[in-house]
Amino acid sequence: MCFFNVSFVVFVISEAPSEVVNLQATPSCKSIALKWERPIKDGGMPINKYVLTYSSMTMNIDGVKTSHIIRDLEHNTEYSISLRATSKAEWGPPVSLNVKTQEYCEF
Repeated sequence: MCFFNVSFVVFVISEAPSEVVNLQATPSCKSIALKWERPIKDGGMPINKYVLTYSSMTMNIDGVKTSHIIRDLEHNTEYSISLRATSKAEWGPPVSLNVKTQEYCEF
C-alpha cells in the first residue's frame, strides 16, 4: 500500500486598488474638509491607508477613514489636493482636485 503526502501552495495575486470615489472638498477660511468613498475594487487586499498630498505636504490617513480636515492653511489660496488608496500590495491611482480656501475669515 502506498501513501502520498500532497501539499498545495496557493498564491494570491493582488493588484492595485482602484481610485477613491466621489472625492469632495469643502473649504473654509483656513481649512479644507475632505470626504470620499472607498475604492470600488480593493485589488484583493484590504486598504490599509490613504496617501494625501497637498502643497509640499504628504500625509497618511488610516484606511478605515473616509474623511479628513486639512488645517492651518492660508486664506484665499488655491491648493492642489491628491488622494490615493494603498494596500500592502500596491498604490492605487490618485484622484486630484483644486480647491481655494475662502477669502475672508469670520471671527
